[in-house]
Amino acid sequence: MLKKIVPMWQRLNKKTEIFFALSVLSALAFYPAEVPMLIAAFLLPAIFIGKRTGIAIGLFTAALAYILSGHLLITEIKKPEGDKWLYKTTWGSLLAPADFQPGDILSGKFSKKTYSFLKEGRFSAGYYIADRIDKKTSVPFIQSILLKREDLSDSLYFASGGKAVLTQALTLGDRRYISPSMNDLFIVTGLGHLLSVSGMHVAVLAGMLYFVFGFLPRKLRLIPMIMSMLLLMPFTGFTVTVCRAALFGLAIMGAKLLDYRTDTGKLLLFTAGMFVLITPSMLGDISFIFSFSAVLGLVYLPQIKSSFWGGIAVGLAASAFIMPAAAAVFGMFNPSSVISTVLLTPVVALQMACFGLFCIFPQQSVAPILFLDEVHMAVVKFFSDYSGFFYQVYKPDKYIIAAMIVFLLYTLYRRQVLAACVLLMLPYLPADKAAKPIETTVSKTQPSPSQPQNSLRGAYFMGYQRSKAFLILDGKVRVFFKGTYGDFKYKFVPFLTEKGISKADTGTVIIYNGENHLLKIAEENEDYGGVCVNETREDCKAVYHTRSNTYTCDDDKRVHILYNNDRNCRDMILLKHTGDIVLDESTYKQQ
Repeated sequence: MLKKIVPMWQRLNKKTEIFFALSVLSALAFYPAEVPMLIAAFLLPAIFIGKRTGIAIGLFTAALAYILSGHLLITEIKKPEGDKWLYKTTWGSLLAPADFQPGDILSGKFSKKTYSFLKEGRFSAGYYIADRIDKKTSVPFIQSILLKREDLSDSLYFASGGKAVLTQALTLGDRRYISPSMNDLFIVTGLGHLLSVSGMHVAVLAGMLYFVFGFLPRKLRLIPMIMSMLLLMPFTGFTVTVCRAALFGLAIMGAKLLDYRTDTGKLLLFTAGMFVLITPSMLGDISFIFSFSAVLGLVYLPQIKSSFWGGIAVGLAASAFIMPAAAAVFGMFNPSSVISTVLLTPVVALQMACFGLFCIFPQQSVAPILFLDEVHMAVVKFFSDYSGFFYQVYKPDKYIIAAMIVFLLYTLYRRQVLAACVLLMLPYLPADKAAKPIETTVSKTQPSPSQPQNSLRGAYFMGYQRSKAFLILDGKVRVFFKGTYGDFKYKFVPFLTEKGISKADTGTVIIYNGENHLLKIAEENEDYGGVCVNETREDCKAVYHTRSNTYTCDDDKRVHILYNNDRNCRDMILLKHTGDIVLDESTYKQQ
């Protein structure tokens, strides 16, 4: 069988780009239709690899795609949700009855529910609901590893007095102890990728093992590295990012073990194409797009001998290649992460090494783990405090994103990957970032179409059920938010991002279950440019009510906006009925 693998790669090398492109196109064309995708999963490997090996791999790919489409593995119990529980699985989050444990494999019917803050779509991110559970099975070996993973994470947390929280995320992929506030610090600094075990962590682990077993011949050193890749997948809860990186690493190490010189770039494309055929929904997984884009830039990176400048170049290339996806999805960008990632990589390596010692010498390892956690967070807070001016919001339209992708492909073709770093400057170029007003059913409040967008003025009121929020643009950016962390992070901040807003001049943000690290406010006060909250002063042009039934139709001098009210007043707008609205400044009621 091994003799057939080498010529298989040799034949495929000439066709890999077409294979990858057809894999992506088949997913775009057929997903979520199961039968066409299964046919594509069989035919593409069978045709492009050819002969009996291609047919065998095609059958295996189709069978694996079929099994995964109706089965999922529970990796973690998250929290109760009413009469059900929320589980973490190999597909994502699952809402199901409280009868299961990590390591259980469920088969049945599962429907996908798109997250409320995202638009509906075939590839939109969401969670799954168990409509029907036909069978539950368990693999004792996998179950014991997953339970051991949870036990190690809890043991470190309690042994440290509840202070060690980062190391578990970096080594086991367990982010249960990461607070929303801490998570936001990583997002603002552009270091969020450190909290998700991915290709970087896999590479660090492989490098450490290669150094530790340096006394062995080169090929023998590959054996513990291969074993670590296999064990890393269950010990990180079969995280998709780890599975991709580990399998890609296994393919490279397998080629080295066979003394076969393979093209890493083509191997990456082939592996990515196989993943898409097996799980087509991966095209909507932002972590897949990020990791694939970053590694694609890295494998084509020219060789740089200097370890320091080589590390900087790696960060630049990875950041440049994820720029289109990051701008399209998040609209947030901080290039200082290129430097901070290089600085924190040795700290991450030491944290991973100390956690390995914790598994053997738990009592002696807690102190150094706590110290490294503190160092790690100190660096993150430093960059959060002093790299704020780098933090930018950049939400380009689809044509600019398409141009960015074409430019990246051109740099790959010309083997000039570092030239793609020019994309990192796009968020800082002068541009008209003011977006069009949000849609509203209150037609009289629409701004004039002739008004220049770069001088857009008006008051935007969000129709959130639990939280209260609005944005005022009147030459200054004024914000008001009072509500839950989820609404702030997944609704209000993305709305501001659409407007190209990352900083406010004045305003207040009150989050019930978290802190505000995502929106900088120059001066926190209640000056909302003529919009008053829960009061009717003489200078109020409009009144925003945070509580229902607080307005009794006793003021007809101005507009009153609130979520709900059982009265029917002429000058009252109910957000429950209208949804999000925008009032042009010229339509405010005047005295």
